Amino acid sequence: MEKDKKDLILESISQENSMYKGIKAESIHRLLFNDMKIGQVKDLIFQIKEEQPKVAEVYEKFPVHISSNDLTIPFLEKGGFTEIERVKKENIDKEKNKKSLETKLKTLQIESIEYQKTIRNLEEELKISSLLKNYWGLILSAIGVGIAIGKLLV
Repeated sequence: MEKDKKDLILESISQENSMYKGIKAESIHRLLFNDMKIGQVKDLIFQIKEEQPKVAEVYEKFPVHISSNDLTIPFLEKGGFTEIERVKKENIDKEKNKKSLETKLKTLQIESIEYQKTIRNLEEELKISSLLKNYWGLILSAIGVGIAIGKLLV
């Protein structure tokens, strides 16, 4: 997984020996993200403040700048924003997997119910067939007696 850009900012402010001094957004733009617009770099700095307000000191007044504090390095050592995003993605994947499994379970439950209905229908047909086989002689005798009685009466 690619390192989060906000982590790159935190790493640069913690490595630059800039604790409590701060680095301007323009400097971060020039050093790390010259392919981005300065507004996008400022947005990254504001996202750091919004998402993890205690891991760095963000100054929104002109010029926008950021400095590390005592929590910056421990936050990065625990994986920083990259780890947060990895966990979020993992949780999303787990939730998708859970929903998929729930759907499969419901499908299997429906199939099981239909299978049980089929078995019951076949058992009923088998009972009727079995009754006919067991009482075939009696049925024929009754039909024969009925025919005989009919002929006698006519």
